[in-house]
Amino acid sequence: VGASGGHHEAGEGELDDVNSAIEWAKRKLPGKKLIVGGFSFGGWVASRAACERPDVDAVFLIGTPINKYDFSYLRSCEKPMLFIHGTQDEHGDVGKLEKLVPHIRNAETVIITGADHFFTKQLEGLEETMRNWAEELLEV
Repeated sequence: VGASGGHHEAGEGELDDVNSAIEWAKRKLPGKKLIVGGFSFGGWVASRAACERPDVDAVFLIGTPINKYDFSYLRSCEKPMLFIHGTQDEHGDVGKLEKLVPHIRNAETVIITGADHFFTKQLEGLEETMRNWAEELLEV
């Protein structure tokens, strides 16, 4: 975190980046299902792009920074959606997330007990949750 190049553009330039990545993936994997998502700020940006695009099949958000950004747009998103969140996430109040999710169609939440925002010492549980959800969605 914080080691990438470039500069922060408050979500707008990053939205263009996500859309470019989606276009690239669709060219490289024609006819394949596409799951788009991200971690923290990346989840906010990726979900904004994914929910606007008919060529994205599902969305995931890890460590959703619900304390900082508005996620109300997700209420109109029809895509299957997964939230993975830790009970000790200092950037996302679990209670706020649990109030939002019931208003989103096709959304499910996995809460990892004891996990902080970076899932310190909890990455195995995060990986397993993500893999199981994606495999079920993709019918692997």
